[in-house]
Amino acid sequence: MLNQKSKILIAGMLTVATVIGGSGIKSEARMLKDMNSKETVSIQTIDTSSQPDITKRFGEMNFLSQSEKQRLIDEKNAVKPYYNKINSLEKEIRKISDNIMKDAKEILQEYDSIYWANMTLWMKLDSEVPETPYDKLPSNTERIKTSKVLTKNEKEILKNDAKRLDEIDAEIQKYYDKVEKATATLGKQIDIEYEKIEAINQKNSDIWQKIHKNMDGK
Repeated sequence: MLNQKSKILIAGMLTVATVIGGSGIKSEARMLKDMNSKETVSIQTIDTSSQPDITKRFGEMNFLSQSEKQRLIDEKNAVKPYYNKINSLEKEIRKISDNIMKDAKEILQEYDSIYWANMTLWMKLDSEVPETPYDKLPSNTERIKTSKVLTKNEKEILKNDAKRLDEIDAEIQKYYDKVEKATATLGKQIDIEYEKIEAINQKNSDIWQKIHKNMDGK
């Protein structure tokens, strides 16, 4: 079951763009499988491969030595082929995902319509839900029943929608499972590319720690 933020994101993408799309998402199909998918290989590093002015920014970091700046420039050049490969693989995943999810367009639109009709209340309900993997969350009905932030009247309003949303969840999950199965091999290939990037990043972990420490003002 998708958590509410995931649902609204996917429903919103359907309305604004395509069935599954949006350039701001690293990999839509993998997002469906795991909302905690790897966006960056390390909290200590940044994807510099596609930032044309990053070399200039490195040069402006006066707290780094020339040797350290050069190491970061070399890193930028070294990881670029791997990010290019990841982008290519993600395009393949997106194509497969689009083809599968197009059949779910109508029920996603229905979900979108129901959710947005009482969006303020759903957002209020979501405010007490911790970041939890979607498959670990209880049903919408159960969440409403046990909510401590909703009033009795607000619960009654959402209860009218919750049953249908839970039914849609079950239907949509079948499509997500198809996407996961169809893109599993490509996903593993992406993981391999990230491992290569991480190995390169780790060589400069001391520099990245220095950068983040400086940015945090510590």
